Amino acid sequence: GDVPLLPTVTPRPLQRVAAGALARETGSAAATPESAGEGGAGNGDGAEPPEETGNPRPTLRSAVVVDATDTPESTPTTAPTATPRPPAATYTPSSTPTPSATSPPSATPTATATPTVTNTPTPSPTPTETATATPSPTPLPPPADLSGRIAYALWNLRTDRPDVYIYDLGARIHLTPIPNRRQPDFNLWGHLAANAEGGGMDNLVQMGPNGEDPWIISAHPEDAHPHWSPDGKMLVFDSAHMGDRQHRIYLQDDPSNRDDRPPMMYQAWELFGRYPIFLADGRIAFNGCNYWEGGSICGVQVVDTQGGMPISASGWPGDVPTDNLGSRILMMSDRSGNWDIYSMNADGSDLQQLTSHPARDGLATASPDGRYIAFLTDRDGIWSVYVMRPDGSDPRRLFDLPGDFGRGEYEWFQERLTWGP
Repeated sequence: GDVPLLPTVTPRPLQRVAAGALARETGSAAATPESAGEGGAGNGDGAEPPEETGNPRPTLRSAVVVDATDTPESTPTTAPTATPRPPAATYTPSSTPTPSATSPPSATPTATATPTVTNTPTPSPTPTETATATPSPTPLPPPADLSGRIAYALWNLRTDRPDVYIYDLGARIHLTPIPNRRQPDFNLWGHLAANAEGGGMDNLVQMGPNGEDPWIISAHPEDAHPHWSPDGKMLVFDSAHMGDRQHRIYLQDDPSNRDDRPPMMYQAWELFGRYPIFLADGRIAFNGCNYWEGGSICGVQVVDTQGGMPISASGWPGDVPTDNLGSRILMMSDRSGNWDIYSMNADGSDLQQLTSHPARDGLATASPDGRYIAFLTDRDGIWSVYVMRPDGSDPRRLFDLPGDFGRGEYEWFQERLTWGP
């Protein structure tokens, strides 16, 4: 399903909230760092992050505002003092330093070019050339003691829909793809939950370990990003099915019953956000803002399933939870200027940066025994899955992806990587 990324809203306290709460017109001003979108219509992923107006909202995509360098429109005024070239030459970034060297007094205003330095880190998702040069040594082979299966989704150009791929770590092979599925998540028994898109099913589905015997477990095509509880009996997900372009957090406490569910609540407040995950202690982490306290803190919010008050674990809008490492939160974030992997406690303490590569690293997921972390990266000039230790040490390439994540609004960070038994 395709719905906008990281909606931020300014919800008002509700007098009463019933299942299928009325949609409200709210806005969002938070621009995602990645302009996160997910392709296709339906199933709750897609459109571009700044789709709502209102309160500041979490950003998940580094805004590539290279055009901001157009501000040096003051440069044409210094053009006459530079080498007698047409004013058009002064619009090129490389020619901006030339006036500063030729005419010392009038070149000082060219310090307007300083914003270019500020914008340079922003287009971090594109430095593929630098990323290719970095891993000059060949990555070491993956550890021999890896077991289980890793699932993820890629775009099928022939059907124009996503397919789920499963990589068998023991056999070191890919199994037959599962068509029309995305955002997979394994539970502790190895069963899969996924977001169905086409093929007769357009809601969340539960399947066997290889995609067999699927059945629908949610009520709306906009439902997305399912994640299993530690006991494998409940699912948390986000959805924009109310029609107001706002994403809310939902709890599916009985996958055998696909009846409509109300959004999760804290007192009179609905929980707005995206990318929810369960932690080992049964709490839920998601990307959103603390609207119950004015909405001034956007990042990772943590809440229990009993209606308790959520806490803000981080204050960076581009922090996206991807899985748990026991009681710790695995997340990807653009806080360093490009997407890297971090872990932290559920209260936000002991924040650790696990990767620091100029390429894009994300979608981190922990092995069932917690001894390894798998993550997605394009550091070799092609999308690959790497493994590393929980402290970020000993990263090794595991396998290259046999495809891509599609084009346009279908972005890589809308997906999930999951490691099952």
